[in-house]
Amino acid sequence: MAESGDVLRSGPGDAWWHDDRGNPIARASRVQQLRSLIDILDRAVAAQPQADTVVAACGEAEPVSRSLARDGARLQVTFHHLLQQLEELDLDADLEAARDTARSLLAYHQWMLREALAAAFRLPATGGRRRDWPARINGLGAPANRLRELRSHLHAASGATIQSTGR
Repeated sequence: MAESGDVLRSGPGDAWWHDDRGNPIARASRVQQLRSLIDILDRAVAAQPQADTVVAACGEAEPVSRSLARDGARLQVTFHHLLQQLEELDLDADLEAARDTARSLLAYHQWMLREALAAAFRLPATGGRRRDWPARINGLGAPANRLRELRSHLHAASGATIQSTGR
């Protein structure tokens, strides 16, 4: 049986829940974990309308403006940063499925922006003009809806957790 001063080690000198000075590392509460996850999803959902606009514009016959292309590049970076923040969260095991879903949806958003911009600025192999291409993309689609649904589900779970813990 572990004593209060015991430290779980994964290897020589590696404590899992103590820092270099031997001080315990406080793990975020369930409410804090949910709030951190929801904050990332809120920012991702807030970026979706602009991402949708960029992707849809790339599917049109008209050329994409430089400002819209710059917006698309910035949004790719935004989604990349959100993915990094998502990876850095220390979550309970039962929140891992939500993180995995969010990870795949954010990666899709980032990928879709990249592919749409690449398609918009790629010359067709036939030498034809871009307006001769059939429009094949019109936005982020169902994955954007799934990200909003995940965020709504977590908001509801967060409310229930706060009510049950009183925090």
